[in-house]
Amino acid sequence: NDDERYVYDGQGQRCRKISTAQASGRTMTNEVRYLPGLEVRTTADGETL
Repeated sequence: NDDERYVYDGQGQRCRKISTAQASGRTMTNEVRYLPGLEVRTTADGETL
């Protein structure tokens, strides 16, 4: 199942978005952190190394 969640700060501004998706038997996770004037994006595929 694909899922998308949002986190808001105390002033109602979006500060984080987390998306998960199933692909080829793995769970792919994408996260965006919203900072003033900047978006930090990270990706993980659930693989254990």
